[in-house]
Amino acid sequence: MSKLKEIHITDTNLRLDNNIVKGGILPNKMVELSRTVNVAGESIVEGPIYADRLTVETAPFEVKGAVFTRNELYVNNDVCGDITFHKAVGSASSVVSRSTQCNVTFRSDLNAKSVALCNAFVCGSIYGDEIELENCVVIGGIFATQSLAVKDCIVGTFVSPFVEMDGNVDLLLPSVFSIKRVSYTPAASLHSLVLADLGALFRHQPEAADSGKIRINLTSDDLRTTLTGDDQQRTIHSYSVIGKVLAADMIDTDKFQNHFLLTAAALGPQMLRNYDLGADADGSQAALTPERLRPAPRPHQGQRPRRLIQHQAVRAHHVAWRATQIRNKPGGICSPACFMWLISCLKKSICPALPTPLVTRQPIPSGCARRC
Repeated sequence: MSKLKEIHITDTNLRLDNNIVKGGILPNKMVELSRTVNVAGESIVEGPIYADRLTVETAPFEVKGAVFTRNELYVNNDVCGDITFHKAVGSASSVVSRSTQCNVTFRSDLNAKSVALCNAFVCGSIYGDEIELENCVVIGGIFATQSLAVKDCIVGTFVSPFVEMDGNVDLLLPSVFSIKRVSYTPAASLHSLVLADLGALFRHQPEAADSGKIRINLTSDDLRTTLTGDDQQRTIHSYSVIGKVLAADMIDTDKFQNHFLLTAAALGPQMLRNYDLGADADGSQAALTPERLRPAPRPHQGQRPRRLIQHQAVRAHHVAWRATQIRNKPGGICSPACFMWLISCLKKSICPALPTPLVTRQPIPSGCARRC
C-alpha cells in the first residue's frame, strides 16, 4: 500500500488521488450540496460521504462511514481491485458497478432507486426499484419494487413484481416470491442451500453425508397464493423448499453452523470481536472475517441478463414476421419445405443470439422450381 497524504476538504468539487480523509466529506454550505467526488487514486475516507455524484476511477478505495449520493454512485467499467464500503450506502438515483475485474464489498445495506452490480458482496440487504445483479453474493434479501434481473448469484431471498433469471442462482433461505411468474432462460437453475453444510465448506472439511443443496423446479414448485387485506387482494408466486425441509426434520441442522455463519457475515461491522468456527483443515482457526467470507470471484460469464428474454422474443417474432412477409409475396415461396428453409436462413442473419434454432437448418429443397 502506498503512502497516503492527508487532505482537508475545502473545495466544492473534490478529487482524491492517494489521499486519506481523516474526517467525513459532508456539506457545510448550500453550495456544497452539489459537490462531486472523483476517486482517481488509492484513497481512504475514514468518515461518511455526502455528494451529488461519487465516481470511482481506480482502486483500492475504502469508506469507513455511511455514503449517500443525490444522483449517482458509479464505478468505472475498467476498475481493477478492491472497493469496500463499511457502512450503509444509499442513493436517490443509482448505484452502478459493472466492472468484471473489481471486487466491491458492501458491509451493510444498500438502498437506491436503481442498482446494477457485478462481482459484488453485500453483507446486508438490497432495496430498490430496478435491481440487476450478476455474479454477486447477497447475505440478506433483495427487495425490488419494479423488477429484478439476477444471473449466477447467491442470495438470501428476493421479493419482486417481475423477476428475470439466468445461470445458477442459490438461495440461503427456503423461499422467494414474485407477483408475476419468474421468467427464466433454458440455462437457469434455482437451488436452496438451507440443508447445505456451509460450516464444513467454510472450514475446508468434508461435508456431512446428509447435507446438500435442494433443487427448486421453477415449473412444478411454483405455488400461487392469494393474500387478502382489509380492502384488497393480491396474488403472488412463491418458490419454496419448505415441504422438503420439513420432510427432513430428523437432520441435525445445528451442526451445520449455517445460522451462526450467516449472522456473522451480515452483522460483521456491528460485532465487537471476530469469531471462528473452530479448526480449519490446515489446523489454523477458521476466523469469520469479511475477507474470508467473501468468495473468490468467478470468471465473467458473458453478456448480462437484462431484458434477455424480451429481446429473444422480439427477435423470434421478427424472424416469423419476415418469413411470412416473403411467403405472401407473389411468387415468393413455392412449397412448405422452402418456407422452413427460409426461416432457418433468417434465423442466422437476423438473430444469431437465439439460444436454440427455430428450425433445423437444411439445404435448398431438391424439388424447388424457383430456387427460393
